[in-house]
Amino acid sequence: MITKLSRYSQLTCVQLQSLDSQELSKLNENVKPEDVLDERFLIVEEVPMVDLEFNVDILNNFLIENYENDFECALEIYKTFKRLDRSTLLDSCMWSYYGAQVFWKYTYTRYFKDQLMLINSDELNKLVVLKNTKPSSIFSHSIARNWWIVDITRNTELEDKYQITKYIFSNEFLIELFFKNEFILTKNFVKNFFHALLLTNDEEWDINKEDQEFLEYVLDTMEQIGVYTIFDSYDTSDYMKLITKMYEGYN
Repeated sequence: MITKLSRYSQLTCVQLQSLDSQELSKLNENVKPEDVLDERFLIVEEVPMVDLEFNVDILNNFLIENYENDFECALEIYKTFKRLDRSTLLDSCMWSYYGAQVFWKYTYTRYFKDQLMLINSDELNKLVVLKNTKPSSIFSHSIARNWWIVDITRNTELEDKYQITKYIFSNEFLIELFFKNEFILTKNFVKNFFHALLLTNDEEWDINKEDQEFLEYVLDTMEQIGVYTIFDSYDTSDYMKLITKMYEGYN
């Protein structure tokens, strides 16, 4: 099935209300939230007209077959939607439509099928309904987060322009700690900080418990000194010095 986003311009953006345990238990890869919500599948606003055409079945099948490889799935989503302008890519209704309906099978398979996450109404809402365009919402949404992580981490100055992208997707902790933080998140920060983090760690990708605690300390410190420090002007070498200095002080 080939779909044009403009074909659903008369459909609506939805907000999922609370589902009780019995309703939640009915959800599976073939039963979407709207199938058990009935009249509680609430209308919020009309979805704007968007011009984009792609084969839903091909992309859906790819995402489901590769659901354990977040990077590959994100890259396919990025390639599919990159022709859209920024205002459209920040449209919460568009992403909600894809999260709750078109790519529900992928969302369910990726996050719920193997019980990686307990199905409850709050988690379901964050994953399929994009309430706003704050980082905490975008990087929690099952589809939108994939596009935006690739976009903000892609670095054409590196030999492998997706090196940082792969690094981020290999460590969910980094997404939770940094990408949902409005204070620190900018494209320049992502480009240089995570490259510096890789270099200071000898390009070792695994992050253990001690690493997590240190990175939490780094973020807390950056938030404190960010009042008088313009981190957006930092390059990779600046961040390497900062991380090294913090590590010496931390230990």
